[in-house]
Amino acid sequence: MMAAVPGTKSYRPLPDWEGDLGSFGERLERERTTRGITLQEIADATKISARMLRALETEDFDKLPGGIFNRGFVRAYAQHLGMDVDEVAADYVAAEAVRRNGTGEPPLAEAEAKRHDTTNLLPWLRLVALLLLLAGLGWGLFRLSGPLRSAWQRLMAHQSVAAPLTHAPAPSPSQPPRR
Repeated sequence: MMAAVPGTKSYRPLPDWEGDLGSFGERLERERTTRGITLQEIADATKISARMLRALETEDFDKLPGGIFNRGFVRAYAQHLGMDVDEVAADYVAAEAVRRNGTGEPPLAEAEAKRHDTTNLLPWLRLVALLLLLAGLGWGLFRLSGPLRSAWQRLMAHQSVAAPLTHAPAPSPSQPPRR
């Protein structure tokens, strides 16, 4: 099976996970024990909890935080052991893909497929429709505001002429009262 190596345009065969080398996690653990290093020593040196490092070795990727953090953990682990960091990181991506969907497709291919999925556009289309509706209502109110304002002013002018004041206006506060 062939799979893309993330970050490159070349292709290489996936590692034989169940072959002589064992699985991704088994190879990490074997490399660590061969060098006589404990998980706690790696945890102290890399500031990654031993629980997370154990999850890498047991390939219990669900216990890891995900995304870029997982790749960072793998790279720090490999660097501390003196392994080829890029190769181990690529092997991790492939192992995670195999574990996730049973194929050798890297998670990037899955994200690319989602990007072309039109169901992701539905919320955006709704938002655009709502914004267009609000813009149309705003434009309509703006266009009507002039005629409505002049109609209101004519109505108020007509009422002030039709109903004259029946009592004398109150003196303004700036004038002193008359005696």
